[in-house]
Amino acid sequence: PIHVRSLVGNCLLDEFLFEGTILENITMGRENIQFDNVKWIIENLNLTDFIKGLPQGYNTHVHAQGRPFSRGNIDKLILARALVGKPKLVLVKDGFNTLKDEERTKIFKFLTDRSNHWTLLISTSDEGLSAYVDRTVVVQNQQLIELNK
Repeated sequence: PIHVRSLVGNCLLDEFLFEGTILENITMGRENIQFDNVKWIIENLNLTDFIKGLPQGYNTHVHAQGRPFSRGNIDKLILARALVGKPKLVLVKDGFNTLKDEERTKIFKFLTDRSNHWTLLISTSDEGLSAYVDRTVVVQNQQLIELNK
């Protein structure tokens, strides 16, 4: 049977890297994750040079909460964790504010690329990202203000 949790990839603000290797932080013990999927997501999230620059690459040890990596790289690794299994539903909450504009745009284009067969739900205050999505919903003070197609 398919477990619903395996169909969802989430990248929420309260997630952290844990004590283990880069690879373990991305796959989280999911034995069904192929290394080709790991390489695919690392390339698409612009992490290839970062990982190549680490002393042991994918086997580099990560300290609790990702020390000493930058917040941007931590956020991209958490996003990689959410996407490596190619989920059907991707949930993201403000996962881009630690990235430079050019890199954020590139990642958002990847997330919204129709060749990725997932539904993306993103909660963000960045109105500029609305140009890339099919539908936006504006909520203020727990009230639906606007729905755009």
